Amino acid sequence: MAIDLVSLALISLVSVACPIIAGLIPGKPIPETVLLLLAGALLGPHGLGAIQSTDAINLLSDLGLAFLFLLAGYEISPKSLTGTEGKRGAATWAVTFAIAFVVVAIWPTLSAFELDGLAVVIALTTT
Repeated sequence: MAIDLVSLALISLVSVACPIIAGLIPGKPIPETVLLLLAGALLGPHGLGAIQSTDAINLLSDLGLAFLFLLAGYEISPKSLTGTEGKRGAATWAVTFAIAFVVVAIWPTLSAFELDGLAVVIALTTT
């Protein structure tokens, strides 16, 4: 229980500090989402180990990941999707999808036409 409280306190501190730090940087070259990710990686169980992974913290981590996707959506300008950047992004995605499909199709343990193979193809294109 004490580990949960210490971890929660550190997570709360980072959650408050990162937007403040991002706001203090002139021109905002680094989004606060990047600072949150860096702080999580640094303080997490695979970094300094200051934040331990427990069931409660894992639940909070899953919720944080959902909010991260929401924050990432706010960083995208809808006008950039309809211009040349959007066309370039769609073409890049199509190329990576084709490459991922070929890789999964020739991989001996996966089937490109079954659920496991399609999941790997989608995962490869999104990363």
